[in-house]
Amino acid sequence: MKKLILSILLSLSLLAACTSAFAAAGSLDPTFGTGGIVDTDFGPNNNNFSFSDAALAPNGDIVVAGSVSFLDGQQEEGVILRYLPTGALDTSFANKGILALPAPASYFLGSSYTGSLTVQSTGKILALFGATNNTGTEFETVLLRLNTNGQPDTTFGTGGQVTINFPAPATFAAGPSLVLAQPDGKILLAGSATPPFRSKLSPETVLARYLSNGALDTTFGSAGFAEVVAISTPSALALLSGDGILAINQTAQVAQFTPAGVLLKAPTGGTVVAIKSSGIVTFQPNGSYLFASTGQGPGGRRDIDAKISRFLASGAVDPSFASPVISFGSDGAVVESDPAGIGVDSLGRITIGGIYANGGSGFFGLARVNANGTLDTTFGKGGTLTTQVALEGSVWAILVQPDNKILAIGEVQISKDTSDTMEDLAIVRYLAQ
Repeated sequence: MKKLILSILLSLSLLAACTSAFAAAGSLDPTFGTGGIVDTDFGPNNNNFSFSDAALAPNGDIVVAGSVSFLDGQQEEGVILRYLPTGALDTSFANKGILALPAPASYFLGSSYTGSLTVQSTGKILALFGATNNTGTEFETVLLRLNTNGQPDTTFGTGGQVTINFPAPATFAAGPSLVLAQPDGKILLAGSATPPFRSKLSPETVLARYLSNGALDTTFGSAGFAEVVAISTPSALALLSGDGILAINQTAQVAQFTPAGVLLKAPTGGTVVAIKSSGIVTFQPNGSYLFASTGQGPGGRRDIDAKISRFLASGAVDPSFASPVISFGSDGAVVESDPAGIGVDSLGRITIGGIYANGGSGFFGLARVNANGTLDTTFGKGGTLTTQVALEGSVWAILVQPDNKILAIGEVQISKDTSDTMEDLAIVRYLAQ
């Protein structure tokens, strides 16, 4: 009898694996979470999750950063979560998979948040963390390094953290927005220094390079910092072979820096060895870069469709790339397909994700195009798809696994009560075939 049961279970397991393997591209992955979906609720004392960033670990784990607000709406607390490749929270990480990072006790009624994060080849997590007091007058940003169990890496900086003090003119506000882990163990930060409101001064792009122990790399820029008027705040970084740097912002402007942090007059590109991107821009391995934007669809001025553009490393539009305007679902006069994340797989196919709203609730919306920009008609329904997660939701990031499965990460609303929005963190995994 026991052998018969084991034989049946094995057959069912093989059937599930075969079904998954041959399911259409864009189908929900049944091996992930519940039917392809993971919904993380932060409990009765929190009513809103705000997404910041996400990254894949070398072992396939998924790491997400954000913040949760309390029911009184007055305080926020930074969080980092680590999931296993199955979608289950990694219980070996912090408190059952969730690390809470409150503001320091010295910050009266303080709030905290996590920003950009990445995972080093060792599995250690690098994350930007900031805090303010109740008036917003105190502000500090630090770079944290965590061991794989969520504990501070005490070999890094002081007790696992390095305070970030970007150089800037006296009246400017400065801070980092991206962290990239270099293959050699060094760490690259990018951000900006912004002049006060209505100032005629130009914003500056700021880069910083740190050694693996958290000390500034004094061979880079001036004592570790490069500060120059270029593209303001970078939204994506590419490390080139030889340690040159490409940076692009949210409007697809590009800048290139030498290994010493000197801005080149004109970008020349190179071979990309590491990428960190956020939002609607990212790099390809040859130094070309992608920009997901919106435009008017065929339904009129309230029909907002998505579009993908590809630029050469020089900043010129790539004429060989032809993306159509894209609606994640049925098009119409009052339809919004607004991308918020972008990812590239090993075959050069490009996936964008964001919100699809058709006169009401929003859904997870995705589209995939081929390497030349044409819609990949094998994906979803003619290249696009929508997924309802909870009552409504929106994708904020797209991650592509080494096996080309697609992770769409975002926020979902589980209550229609406007006084208690209850937004959860949601992750959906789609098959890649």
